[in-house]
Amino acid sequence: ETGIALNESKRCLLSSRLAKRLRALRLNDYLDYYEYILRRDPERAELQEMINCITTNKTDFFREPHHFDFLSTRVFPCLVHQATKGGRRRLRIWSAASSHGHEPYSIAMTIREYAMFDATWDIRVLASDIDTQVLQSAEQGVYNLDDAMPIGDYRLRRYFERGTGAYRGKVRAKQQLRSLLTFRQINLIAPQWPVHTLFDVIFCRNVMIYFDLQTQR
Repeated sequence: ETGIALNESKRCLLSSRLAKRLRALRLNDYLDYYEYILRRDPERAELQEMINCITTNKTDFFREPHHFDFLSTRVFPCLVHQATKGGRRRLRIWSAASSHGHEPYSIAMTIREYAMFDATWDIRVLASDIDTQVLQSAEQGVYNLDDAMPIGDYRLRRYFERGTGAYRGKVRAKQQLRSLLTFRQINLIAPQWPVHTLFDVIFCRNVMIYFDLQTQR
């Protein structure tokens, strides 16, 4: 269904994550759950719950920092140079495993910090994941302050708003970041993707590591 490769070493992890679904459905064992998925889930709602449980959502702001340096020192200057020669003022980036949104928001900050981009540029970042729960969280752009510390004080002040009341201790990405992002559920092994554009850059390292070799190819 997803391409996620789970070998025998993941058995305890898998059973632990799915145990809460057995409790929610009042099922006795994993065989009952398997039968439920196959025969009692015509709307595939529980299948999605299962997928949400088994996906790994390890992520940080500016994880693999050299990726973002590559954007600002190699990719963006090349696109600007092409634009001065008559090329389109257009940038499309895909974060193919956006998880809770740390990667696409890091991309958005890198874009906003590149001085050569102005209002004449058409810039969009597609942020996709197969997990519907993390997509909802990412679209809100709300994070615990501790999780946002890798951003640094300057970027926090520039790109995030401090929460108050019930949101005390949290920050939310400002509109200047959120306006660049489009969030969408995409299963990367589906025969067709709901994508109708060509990308300049695709961030996919953090999802490829969960696939077997054949799926990676």
